[in-house]
Amino acid sequence: MELVEKLVAHKNLEESDCLVSFYIKALHPSIPTKEVIWKLEDWLTEQCVEMNEREKAKVYTKLAALYMNLNYFVCRDQFYKTTSGTAMGNPLSPLISEIFMKSIEEEIEKRGIMPKFWARYVDDILVIIPNEDIEKTLEAINNIHHNITFTMEKEDDQRIAFLGLAIIRTNNKLEFDICRKETHTQRTIPRISKHTYGQKVAANYSMIHGLLVTPLIEERFKKEITYIKDTAVKNGYSRGK
Repeated sequence: MELVEKLVAHKNLEESDCLVSFYIKALHPSIPTKEVIWKLEDWLTEQCVEMNEREKAKVYTKLAALYMNLNYFVCRDQFYKTTSGTAMGNPLSPLISEIFMKSIEEEIEKRGIMPKFWARYVDDILVIIPNEDIEKTLEAINNIHHNITFTMEKEDDQRIAFLGLAIIRTNNKLEFDICRKETHTQRTIPRISKHTYGQKVAANYSMIHGLLVTPLIEERFKKEITYIKDTAVKNGYSRGK
């Protein structure tokens, strides 16, 4: 919903603009944890006004550093320790990764290379940028930090897939459709499926929610309703009147 709102609000789409998806390769394993802990301390200190609060910020930083070192795991009775990045399953990992990516975005702004539209979700970024600026922008952002590598995918036939959306250019205006991966299947076979009833209901609610919050033209709206109904029938639901 937030992405659609931002795209709808973006009025100045020009003929030379291109829809581009940037992707960060192996974000979590590439996070320089010690460096980000310093950034965390700076951020916490900025939020503090009283001196005793600043002391708390230092304590919180030390606790975060200690917790981020809890990166041991066992595989086939052997103990291992990850030597870089944020550990999977660590509740602090998303926060640490987000602080790091915000610092990358601040550096992009500072260097004056931020595209006219930039929307990031974790390690996926949707960008609207003039065609002639794509390669030099990609090169520039790849030079910001030696740990981080961005890859790129351009729009194809005036459309690009991003976060379950198909974003389509029509006469330099943006339209939307529901996008699913080729591996998506409608059938779970209820009698042998491992999914609970609640999980199946949640899947249906998710599709209905996507239908209602995405501004679809009438043809695509009807097509999505048909898809949702067919999916429900294939998973054991009966058609109502």
